[in-house]
Amino acid sequence: MLVLNRKRGKRIVIPGCSVTVTVVAVEGNKVRLGIAAPAEVAVLREELVGRKKARRGAGGKSSNAGLPPSILGKGAAR
Repeated sequence: MLVLNRKRGKRIVIPGCSVTVTVVAVEGNKVRLGIAAPAEVAVLREELVGRKKARRGAGGKSSNAGLPPSILGKGAAR
């Protein structure tokens, strides 16, 4: 794991997949991040990935039901 210190407004670029992470705000022990990625790259919070895996295991079939369309990548099964 790479650990970086960044100030508000500074960016981290992941060139191989055209992803940019921007520190939007730092308030106490919370950090707000902005993530810019191509439409075909899904950007998910960790707890949503766990929920998606649990649904897959319970139903045997991948389901994105209940996940907001904004977090699903282009062409993702809905």
